[in-house]
Amino acid sequence: MSIAAMNWAFRVPCKLSHKADHVLTCLADYADDRNQCWPSYETLATKSKYSRSSVHMAIKELEEQGLIKITHRRDGDRNQSNLYTLQLAHRPSDSPSDSPSDSPSDSPSDSPSDSPSDSPSDSPSVCTVITNRTVKKNHQEKGSEARKAKEVEIEFPESLNTEEFKEHWTAYQEYRRETKLRPLPPSSVKAKLAELSEWGEEVAIEQIRQTIGNGWQGIFPPKSFSSMPRAAGAPEAKEGSAKNGSNGSTKKPPTMWTLQKKQDAMDERLKELSNHRAEVAGGDYVWTNNDAKQEYFALRKNRAEINRQIMNL
Repeated sequence: MSIAAMNWAFRVPCKLSHKADHVLTCLADYADDRNQCWPSYETLATKSKYSRSSVHMAIKELEEQGLIKITHRRDGDRNQSNLYTLQLAHRPSDSPSDSPSDSPSDSPSDSPSDSPSDSPSDSPSVCTVITNRTVKKNHQEKGSEARKAKEVEIEFPESLNTEEFKEHWTAYQEYRRETKLRPLPPSSVKAKLAELSEWGEEVAIEQIRQTIGNGWQGIFPPKSFSSMPRAAGAPEAKEGSAKNGSNGSTKKPPTMWTLQKKQDAMDERLKELSNHRAEVAGGDYVWTNNDAKQEYFALRKNRAEINRQIMNL
């Protein structure tokens, strides 16, 4: 651990999201005397207690703020964990609020080579970079404040007013942003939460997990709630399709494209879940997360079923 990197991480001038600030502290904890480290996303997720997608977004935010430099590494045909270089030159003393009349000779310098005679043209370029970062930071702060204001307006039903459900709901909101789905207006959020409340917290959380894992656009009722009216676009509930069974219910036959899209989403999720296991002697695997293990084998079973449907088309 680099003491200088840790001190810098606690005093960065940029206003970061809580997750980005915590991930930056984790990176500083791993940094060597060259202010470099190379932890994997899985390592950072374990240390920070965040999901891999949250760690990925935090790393992206830190790079956009100019606080870290990312170097992608490869070993032949295999990807290795990224190399992160902490930009310690980005310190609070570099803030644009410092007086422009302060000359380099009036304040202590990092090294003798920082004198004006050695690099007289450094100051304008540094000021330009800081100005650009400040403008970008202001836009990001406004966007962050707007998102927080919207989140404050959410009133969770009593049955869903738990930390576990709120965490999964936040993950669903992040998933919509990552997949560039339009944000839900407050009225839609209120209606959806009321619907989830009728299912119960455990069922609601499971459906959110399936939505993210399968790449669906919305959170649909489980099959046990088939008698409930489904939202438009929900699987197994579109009008105008052929009748299924004697009860007159309708069910549109899945297309090859629909099934393949489901398979692609499942394959992507299976890749993420496989990061929670490690191969041991004899070809067996040891899982670090029991929930990930159960979801992994459930997805494999569902994928096999979809593959049979594709073969029957």
